[in-house]
Amino acid sequence: MRPNVSEQLEGMCRILETSVAPELVNGYTQETLRSLIANVRMLSRAWHQLLPFLHWDNTSMLGLLREVRAEADASLRERIDATLAQPPADVADASAADERNDELRALLVDSLQCTPPLLARITTHLSERARRYPLRLTGAVPKHKR
Repeated sequence: MRPNVSEQLEGMCRILETSVAPELVNGYTQETLRSLIANVRMLSRAWHQLLPFLHWDNTSMLGLLREVRAEADASLRERIDATLAQPPADVADASAADERNDELRALLVDSLQCTPPLLARITTHLSERARRYPLRLTGAVPKHKR
């Protein structure tokens, strides 16, 4: 369908650049608008990468939690078991994948009291996760209002 999400976001950027930006006289407001436009453009380029990223991250964290389970105390093991028992969400449901991601990350953080080799695998995953995350803010954050 047209316009698609990227085209709609790009259209908003053009309107902001051609209609709103010329009317701004305050440097702080201009800088803020430039940053907002840059971030909307980032969303335009990257939004479609978020769901595949979440599926990769969720799958990886589930594997790590299965490993953590063997070392976990009874309380953490129960929480991991409950999480592992949840049926997978619809693969096209981005909101469900995002909620699941938050849940898994919180459980992984609670699992950091594990053996050094497992902690190293968790740390490696979190570093790779940060490297792969598709929604990276661009543009400078305005320094302060003058």
